[in-house]
Amino acid sequence: MNRNFRSLVVLALLALALHAATFAQDFSPMVRAHIPFPFYAGAKSLPPGDYTLAINRQTRNVAIFEYDKGIGVFLLGSPSDASINGVALLTFQRNSEGVYALQKVQGPDIGVNFPASETSSLRADGRPVNDVQVIVAQVMR
Repeated sequence: MNRNFRSLVVLALLALALHAATFAQDFSPMVRAHIPFPFYAGAKSLPPGDYTLAINRQTRNVAIFEYDKGIGVFLLGSPSDASINGVALLTFQRNSEGVYALQKVQGPDIGVNFPASETSSLRADGRPVNDVQVIVAQVMR
């Protein structure tokens, strides 16, 4: 009975490992950038710091994390144009609160847009905020 139980546990663990492998996503390439101002990534406010962005090319999901502070966020993106000159760029737009929000990640063979809420880029009077910051990032292979 004890042997059958061990075999069942081993089989269950193997099935669980294979099941998890089917859901694993390849988050490459990664880009690293120093972002010198606080910003929103999705609905989460993040402080200035050195961030790594891991991008899944198939799903356009992006993991953004800052190792030293132990913070991060996971974003769902949509396809966008890749950079045409091979440089990785992070585009931020100032929102109505005066804080920048991550709008786009571009790089060699990478193009991800993050939809902004309808009011996030509008001033109190309804006019659009046109203040954009572009940060050059380092592609990590």
